[in-house]
This record gives sequence, structure tokens and C-alpha cells, in this order.
Amino acid sequence: MPNATVRASARSLPETTSRRAILGAVLAAGAAAALPAVAIASVARSHHPDADLFALIERARTADSLADEACEAADDVLFKIAPSFPQALIWTESDTPHWYGLRAGERVSNRDIDFLRHWLKCARKPDPIAAGVVPLIPLLAFAERAREIVQTKDEFEASWQAAGEHPDVLEAQARHEALSERWSELAMRVATTPAKTMEGLIAKIALIASGYAEDDLDGTYGGILASAALDAQALANAGGVDAA
Repeated sequence: MPNATVRASARSLPETTSRRAILGAVLAAGAAAALPAVAIASVARSHHPDADLFALIERARTADSLADEACEAADDVLFKIAPSFPQALIWTESDTPHWYGLRAGERVSNRDIDFLRHWLKCARKPDPIAAGVVPLIPLLAFAERAREIVQTKDEFEASWQAAGEHPDVLEAQARHEALSERWSELAMRVATTPAKTMEGLIAKIALIASGYAEDDLDGTYGGILASAALDAQALANAGGVDAA
């Protein structure tokens, strides 16, 4: 499902305007008497004007759920095979006197590793000007530790790459991709199938409600869409329509 946090525009609404109130009023105006008392699956079997749309929405919702499950399964397979983060790539107390700005317990950044990789190739590695001053450039005594960091980083990345190419991981990812494509196909069909009734409109908007949360509500086009989706979900639930 599309990322609900991406905003289509930064055009703000006045502070005195209630986005949820406006969208809720618009949708509720036509839906209060129109929402059926049966589930979408039941309506789809009737001669309702949006029967085909309801059936399509249910198929899309199922495909979306299967794609999400496959994504989680693929991640689980990868993380079971992939190596854990090495301790050698975490700064220690013994590292801090040798280079300015180090904090024990933090991970060594890629930027620091790139610097150490270059620093190790230098012919000379200057020491600090005054004794007791933490150097801006690592001390000569830090060379062995620097080599350990660079080597560990290379080995860690190689292990991760190998894990990503493991047959079990590739199989899980292929399943996820296939199910995601199926969801995309059905989502496109829903998007290009016009709703003929207010309940069809609400069901269509409610389909994407799971991709939004209250935190997505703001004064942008994306925020209004999030509000409409959440309102549609609430109205569908209140009217007895199965839009979950």
C-alpha cells in the first residue's frame, strides 16, 4: 500500500478549520441513510450498483494482507540468516583517548570508517601537538584498532551480501514481489473503477485506511486524504459495512 506519510502539497489549512469535521460532514451527509446493514461481501452478491466494486475491493484487501505477511516473512528469513552487528564496530572506552569526539557505546559510523581506511594508507600519521590533548587525527597507537575496524566492516558487509543471496531469502523475496504485484494490479483496478453510490465511495476510501494514522493528519493534501480515509473507515464501521 502507498506510503501514507508522503505529502502531495504543503498548502496549509486555517487553524480554525476542523479537517476531520469537514470531511466527516461531507461523507456523512450522503452516507447516514445510505450505508447498508450487511457486509460488503453480502452486498457484492446482490444487484447493488457497486457490487462489482465491492467484490474487487475485497480481493484487493486480501491481496494487500497477503503481501504484508509475505514481506514480514521475508524479513524474518533474512534476519535469521544475516550476521549480528559485530562488537568490534562499537566504540569502547579504550578508544576515546586516541581520537577526538569518540563516544563509548556508539556504533562506528561509515564516515569514520571511510576516514580510517584512508588514514591507514597514509605514510605518516601525526600525533597530537601537546601531551594529554585528545587528537583530531588518530594516534599512531590507534593503527591496529583502526585496521580491526576496517576489516570487520568489510567482513560484515560481505556476510550481509551473502545472506541476501541465500536461496531461502531469494525465495521469500520472490513470493513477496509476486504478491505485491498482485496487490498493485487489483489496487489499479479499484482506482479506475468509479464508485456509483456513496457507500461505494466510502468502501473505496476505507480500503486505504490501514495505511494512515492520526499522526498523518495535517494541513496538507496528504493530511486531508488521511482524514478522509480514517473518516471513511469510521463511517463504514458505524454503518455496519465490513471495511476492516
